[in-house]
Amino acid sequence: MKGRAFLIDDFRCPRCGKLLDASSHMDAEDAAPDAGDFSVCIGCASVLVFNDRFTVRKPTDAELAIALADKDVCRARQMIERMMGIKCD
Repeated sequence: MKGRAFLIDDFRCPRCGKLLDASSHMDAEDAAPDAGDFSVCIGCASVLVFNDRFTVRKPTDAELAIALADKDVCRARQMIERMMGIKCD
């Protein structure tokens, strides 16, 4: 993935418990996430949503539907699936 990693407060994926301590943007060289931006857990490939404190939460059903229709989110999930040898839910 392109982009710079942004260190954030240590927190865990709300689905699998994986420690998440950084974020990187797929397209921008120097972009931090904004509240409402989607993320994908590096451990389980679950779609997550950033809040205003650089932590993440599970998406609502409506947010998940939007995320799963986004080609970049799908691409990120597929990359993690291949890398981790998992199948997304």
